[in-house]
Amino acid sequence: MSGTKRTDGPDAIEGTSEAVGSDVSDRMDGTGAGAIAGKIEAEGPDVLNRAGGTSGITGKSETEGSDVLNRAGGTSGITGKREIEGTAGLVVGNEEEAPGMAGSDGLSAKEKPSKERGLVLVYTGDGKGKTTAAMGLAARATGRGHRVLAIQFIKSPQRSYGEQLALQKLGVEIVQTGIGFTWTKTPEEHREALRSGWELAKRRILHGEERLIILDEINNALAIDRFPVDDVLSLQEVLDVIRRRPQGMHLVLTGRDAHPDIIAAADLVTEMKAIKHYYDEGVPAVLGIEM
Repeated sequence: MSGTKRTDGPDAIEGTSEAVGSDVSDRMDGTGAGAIAGKIEAEGPDVLNRAGGTSGITGKSETEGSDVLNRAGGTSGITGKREIEGTAGLVVGNEEEAPGMAGSDGLSAKEKPSKERGLVLVYTGDGKGKTTAAMGLAARATGRGHRVLAIQFIKSPQRSYGEQLALQKLGVEIVQTGIGFTWTKTPEEHREALRSGWELAKRRILHGEERLIILDEINNALAIDRFPVDDVLSLQEVLDVIRRRPQGMHLVLTGRDAHPDIIAAADLVTEMKAIKHYYDEGVPAVLGIEM
C-alpha cells in the first residue's frame, strides 16, 4: 500500500488514508446533517426520539408514555404516521424488532455491547502504540486466567519480536503469518500469506476455545492497495466472522487505516494520533521499544 514512509514497527504497512466511522447519529435538535421532514412529537418522561437512515423520516411520529424509545432508520426510512403507547417500547425502522436483528441491508445490526456477549476493540491511527496496547490486553487477560491467542498478519516468523518473546513466557500463543513489508516479496507471496493467516484466524475464532483473540495489523492488511486482496482476505467475511464469534469472546483488531465498516462493528475504537516521534529525528526502530 503506497503512502508515507513512517511505520510503527519493523514490519508495519505504510498508509495515509484515514478511517472514518460510518455510523453517524443525527439527533433531533434541528442541527444534524440529514434533515427530517414532518413532525416528531414526544409526550411523557424519559422519551428519546432518534431518527436516521438513508432517506430519513417523513410524516408524523408520536410516542406517548414513559421510557419509550422511538428509532427509525434503514434504506427507505419510514413514511406515514406511527403511534406507540405504553412503556419500554422499542421500534426500529418500520418493524418491531429485537436488537441485533437484520437491517435493510440483510446484515445483522450492531449488537448492544455487553461483557457477556464479548467485546470488539479496534486500535487504529497513524500513531505508535496499537500493537503495544493489544499486547498489554493479552497480558492482562492472561493474568485473569483467560486463554489468549494473537495472530500477527504482517510480521514474519523469520524474525523475533519483543512482544512475542514476552507472551511466550506467559504461555500465550502468538503466531506470525505475514512476510513483512508489502514492497518486499511478490504480490502472490503476500496474497498467500494473507490467505493462510485469515484461514487460521477464522478457524480459531469460530472454534471458540479462546476468550481473547488479537488480530494484529489486520486493518493494514485489509487496506492494502498495491495488489488485490479481497479474494484472499475479504472485508465482508471478516465482518461476518466478527458477528458470528462465540458468546463471550473478545476480539481486538489493530492497525492503521481501519475500514469504516470495521469501526462501525466495534464496541471500542481508539485512534492513536502521532504528535511527536523520534523517528522524525532520525532514530530508527529501537530494540525493546518497537521490536
